[in-house]
Amino acid sequence: MSHEEHHHDIEMEHKINLVNATDVVVQPPPKERERGQRKPYHHKSFKTPKEVMTAIIISGTNKMNLPLAKLVVLGILSGVYIAFGGIASITASAGSPTLRGSDPGIPRLINAAIFPIALILIIIASGELFTGNVSQCVVAYLHQKRMKDPAASAAKLAINLFVVYFTNFAGAAGAAYFFGYLTELFSADPYLTNVQSLAVSKTSFGFGVMFLRAIAANQLVNLAIVMCIASEDIVSKIVAAWFPIMTFALSSFEHCVANMFIVCLSLMYGSKATFGEFIAYNLVPVTLGNIVGGLGFVGLAYYYVYVWDVPNVPTKSN
Repeated sequence: MSHEEHHHDIEMEHKINLVNATDVVVQPPPKERERGQRKPYHHKSFKTPKEVMTAIIISGTNKMNLPLAKLVVLGILSGVYIAFGGIASITASAGSPTLRGSDPGIPRLINAAIFPIALILIIIASGELFTGNVSQCVVAYLHQKRMKDPAASAAKLAINLFVVYFTNFAGAAGAAYFFGYLTELFSADPYLTNVQSLAVSKTSFGFGVMFLRAIAANQLVNLAIVMCIASEDIVSKIVAAWFPIMTFALSSFEHCVANMFIVCLSLMYGSKATFGEFIAYNLVPVTLGNIVGGLGFVGLAYYYVYVWDVPNVPTKSN
């Protein structure tokens, strides 16, 4: 092969390579994943935090739009479900005074392990619970206002929280009377003495102590709700509800709706405490602390992290 032919072949090979190079599709760099967004390889067995917050906003909006009659029924039922959990946990934990004296952690653990049935019933069977709504509905309302949604209504928010709070009270106290008192479940020792002492212990601490215990309680309750919403199947929802509620009950934190049942039951069985002491020394600080714990430490905190700087998060389902 002559020198000219060899040079010609090299030029042709170079041109072919250039043509082939133009056929190569250059892939753009992968888009950076937003905070809370699902990773591409994640199986859809749970919602991401961003998806959870979107679901909470939609849920809160739907709750505020419930007809009043349905809101009343679901609020009463939630109070009853709280009472069911309370009756079962007292029955299991208060039957051994010797054990309570020698190793009080064991009865408390038994109590805490059973009480989560209350929230499980509310989540799965459906209900309206004040300590959950105070986070979900307020976050939904504030998001509606930020999005300039004409459907935003402070009146609907106020009505929801007011009705649910007092129907929870009615359901919890009513169940205490009909299912805990008239049934004489705790009319004899060792249960009677234990139940009578509950109202006294619930009203023996200062405002600050009850307020702080209530913050922690409803932070855990709302974390349980968040994880239940994140779960895509019923077994996962049960597990997600169980352990945060068990933690709050085991730690002797304070929940206003649970106390509506516990203290009313104790007063019915002749506790030395009074209803006025319950309102002043327990229910007021615990309700305020529950609002701070659920709304501030869960609802608003996660709204800021996952929704605040994200445009076009819907306020209702399509």
